[in-house]
Amino acid sequence: MIGIRVDVNSKIATGHIKRDIAIAQCLRQMGQECIFLSADDNCLPYLNPYGFQSVILDTQWDKMESELGKIEEVIKQYNIDSLLVDSYMITESYMKALMKETVVTYFDELGMFGCGCQQLINGVLEPPDYSKAPGKPLLGPMYVSLRQEFTN
Repeated sequence: MIGIRVDVNSKIATGHIKRDIAIAQCLRQMGQECIFLSADDNCLPYLNPYGFQSVILDTQWDKMESELGKIEEVIKQYNIDSLLVDSYMITESYMKALMKETVVTYFDELGMFGCGCQQLINGVLEPPDYSKAPGKPLLGPMYVSLRQEFTN
């Protein structure tokens, strides 16, 4: 099971959840189950049309460390062996705690270097220098997620 940790609200635009849905659709086509994890239920109108499983953590989206106990339980309960984190609110201690539970991949659009995650994705044409960053960088436009309607 692959977990996708994402939020959407009045301060976070829909781009994050839409790209994560595109990724989850591709993973579903490959036979992989995905579950979305979110601080609140603002994600449900976006997820429900696609039938993706979700867990609402009932936490504050901008204080991610406060959710660690809950998200660790969810990782164990749903046997999440890989977690994609799509948030600018991460901290180093948050990422280190998650990496004790599962493999963590991070969307690193801001050049935060994933706070030491196992993999990070930056799909920009000219990504920053990741040579000293821990983890495996997945860089360049071949790692941009496209919604189904744009793939042709």
